[in-house]
Amino acid sequence: MLAKPNTYVNLSGDVAGPLVRAAGLAPDSLFVVVDDLNLPLGRIRIRPSGSTGGHNGLKSIEQALCSDAYPRLRLGIGRLAERDLGVSTRPVSSGSAGEDAADFVLARFLPEEREVLRSVVERCADVATQWCAGTSVETLMELHNGFCASDSSPDRGGSPGDRES
Repeated sequence: MLAKPNTYVNLSGDVAGPLVRAAGLAPDSLFVVVDDLNLPLGRIRIRPSGSTGGHNGLKSIEQALCSDAYPRLRLGIGRLAERDLGVSTRPVSSGSAGEDAADFVLARFLPEEREVLRSVVERCADVATQWCAGTSVETLMELHNGFCASDSSPDRGGSPGDRES
């Protein structure tokens, strides 16, 4: 089963919780794909469980499931620090850090970022397909952690077995 909530991200638990309960599934049967502004654009990080890392969608899901024991794939969309270094020119406001993060997350990707985005979204779709076919989280981590579509190597991130440090 594949579900894409038609809610705001910070209300993802309003869909994920009832869906998991209605299907009679355990939280670890859910595979969540989320954006992560703390990962470089194009980076994939898969974990079997863990903290929300400040992500409001994950907070909502964790509250709805009463558990953080569900696998998640984090898709790097770039960092505010990259803007400070002049790497990204996506706009952010001059307001509080929370406003800056929200503006950055909601801003359109730059034309030069879109090819990286296409590549990493394709990889994430492959990961989700493998998960649905029964591939374990541990195997997915071995195959895909370390992939970064913005790397300059010919295959954009090294071999599938490369691990990130």
